[in-house]
Amino acid sequence: MCGITGIIGTLPERASLEGAMRSLVHRGPDSSGMHWEDGAALAHTRLGIIDLTECGHQPMRDHATGVVIVYNGEIYNYRELRETLTGHQFRGHSDTEVALGLFLEEGIGFIEKLRGMFAIAIWDPRDRTLYLARDRFGIKPLYYRRNKETFSFASEIKALLKLGTPAKLNKKTAYDYLAFGRMAHDEATFFDGIKALDPGTVMTLRGGVATIESYWSADRVTQERQAPEDTEEAVWELLKDSLRHHLISDVPIGLNLSSGLDSQLIAHLLAAIGEDGFHAFTFGYRDKAYDEIGRLDKTSFPVGFHRHNQITEPEDVLASLERAMDFFETPLGGLGTLSAFRLMELPGQSDIKVVLSGEGSDEIFAGYRYYHESYLLDLIEGDDQELLGRELDAYKRLYGSKPDLVQTQGIMRAPDGTSLEGAAFLGPALKGFAAGNDGGSGGKAGGHLRSAMLKDLQCQKLPKLLHYQDRAAMAHGVEVRVPFLDHKILEYVWRLPPDWLIRDGVSKFLPKRLLKRFCGVDYMEQTKHFVATPQREWIKGPLLASIMAYLDGGALAGSGLIDFAAFRKAYLDYAADSALGNSFFVWKVLNMEVLLRRWFAGAA
Repeated sequence: MCGITGIIGTLPERASLEGAMRSLVHRGPDSSGMHWEDGAALAHTRLGIIDLTECGHQPMRDHATGVVIVYNGEIYNYRELRETLTGHQFRGHSDTEVALGLFLEEGIGFIEKLRGMFAIAIWDPRDRTLYLARDRFGIKPLYYRRNKETFSFASEIKALLKLGTPAKLNKKTAYDYLAFGRMAHDEATFFDGIKALDPGTVMTLRGGVATIESYWSADRVTQERQAPEDTEEAVWELLKDSLRHHLISDVPIGLNLSSGLDSQLIAHLLAAIGEDGFHAFTFGYRDKAYDEIGRLDKTSFPVGFHRHNQITEPEDVLASLERAMDFFETPLGGLGTLSAFRLMELPGQSDIKVVLSGEGSDEIFAGYRYYHESYLLDLIEGDDQELLGRELDAYKRLYGSKPDLVQTQGIMRAPDGTSLEGAAFLGPALKGFAAGNDGGSGGKAGGHLRSAMLKDLQCQKLPKLLHYQDRAAMAHGVEVRVPFLDHKILEYVWRLPPDWLIRDGVSKFLPKRLLKRFCGVDYMEQTKHFVATPQREWIKGPLLASIMAYLDGGALAGSGLIDFAAFRKAYLDYAADSALGNSFFVWKVLNMEVLLRRWFAGAA
């Protein structure tokens, strides 16, 4: 895992690129390097994971052609791909050298062969072309900015600022976040003029003309009417194969561990492929209702873990949030995201550079409560009344109420189904903006469930989660791998009929079925812990005074972005209410304040 940056066109002083490179050193503390030629400069900071020798150093240049590559990520099938490059003379055994060799033989189309997470930049001086490519799910970040004289790119926005981009708040993005809870839902960022390259795309910059082409998208996966007879065996083997590939490393690997389904599944898959003895990292709180560490103490796993725990207290929040903003460059997702940032301090203390994590499982296997509501809408529009009745009864049994199907579609939701929207506090600086891209409908033929899952995968949920994960870990020089986010797994699972995702009220039916069949663990009657942190209690109680003191007279109060008086009243009313409610409206305002102070000098 690494940091990359570069600039094409009229080059600045060399010190500017050096500054951009240094700003990414947390992503790659092991070594760094620069390539500089007329009209093109690329830089790289390296976190050594595969081929720790100088042979894996970047920027990597082919001496015969002058082609240069800088790359952030892991190509898990690089060994198989290396076997196809019979005419290439390898110096080492890094996946970077395989990527360079593939480009030299096949051109940029080689990207479609890669299985992994990556952000790649390739400069070809033969026709003075820059290629940028991002992995299918957007696990690794890549940003760019273009003006009349230059085109610059980087793993993080701070490097682009070092290359001369002014820090100006994108008010449309601020509007989308404050009004609808949206972030990373399109190419725009909180920095005006800086864009994110979309997942699953390749940008080609040649002769001053930039084109972007998509090479993969989940909405192209067609759904079958009937599942293969060997569905369970096939998915079990796909999961094991993905995990084997995600364990390829020349350094030790750990695991982000919880008591939930995803960690259970990863642990059993590790046992099934003969692995054991991992360092495991868990964040928690002293509040018993949210004591994940205590739940883990009572959870049995089929492999041994050397466990490491991180406790977050209310007094940690504001200082940790300010520190995290240096790396996130965006609002954080909630107290859980902040706790994950603090947790990632621990792996390095045990000499662990790589950890596995379960992100993507909910979006691929239908793990959120509101997916059941979308599925019910599909059944209402269908003709199987018996199945509809069974699923309605199951919903009422699980959640103790009838589903609210009227407002199910088109809004941003927390995992428990509550809304993240609310435009009541928008100030005059944000009036007149329209809602941004909501991810599209997902295609009417796919139905409501497929539409909701596509929106989360492409727009509303997964892009944010992957951004948070990348920044939390890379702030501390740690690489996070997500074995559920293998495109081979998604392409198989998403072809299945929907009752393999939700059945008899059971969400994530397929992985629960696998655990029961292959591991003897019955998860069928367990529901997801949707609220996993004491954020609401803290915001209403021990954090109330410190948050209000932090916001009073701050950057946001006089910015015109929000109606601060209305917000203050709503917050105090919320704190006085005995119901826990939804605290996200407070979290959003607090994070915007920290963002403004850190990156925009308080100026809106």
